Amino acid sequence: MKASNGRSTRLITIAAPHLGTDKAIRALDAVDDSGMFGIVKEWFVRDEIGDGMYHTLKASRGILFNLVPPAPGTLLFWLNAQPHPDIDYVSVIRSGGYVIAGDLVVPPFSQDMNMVPALRGKSKRWLSYQGHELTPNDGKLLAEIL
Repeated sequence: MKASNGRSTRLITIAAPHLGTDKAIRALDAVDDSGMFGIVKEWFVRDEIGDGMYHTLKASRGILFNLVPPAPGTLLFWLNAQPHPDIDYVSVIRSGGYVIAGDLVVPPFSQDMNMVPALRGKSKRWLSYQGHELTPNDGKLLAEIL
């Protein structure tokens, strides 16, 4: 949302990896074909996930590096340490129940802005019981939040 002066007054994130995801580490490892057995590993990975997915992951290495959990030298480490404006924060957290698995890409703790040290206790939480992808229900949820 924006105030009349054009400044943002609220940040709403949906299933965002504020603290990264181990899936990025696993994907980077899968397409790391360096080393003595790199060509053999590449063959096994391509056979397992397919050429198209392998090429997509290989081409996405830059983005994947930005999605690894925060550690010195990573984007998320730097970003999470920055001063954050005094606005309303809302974390929409994908969580599973007994019937569905929930978000299999980003763990729920990583989606919660309250887990970011600079924002601890500042974000309202909304649970959404579905997977990682956006759905029409998110439009209804955003309308309710706003």
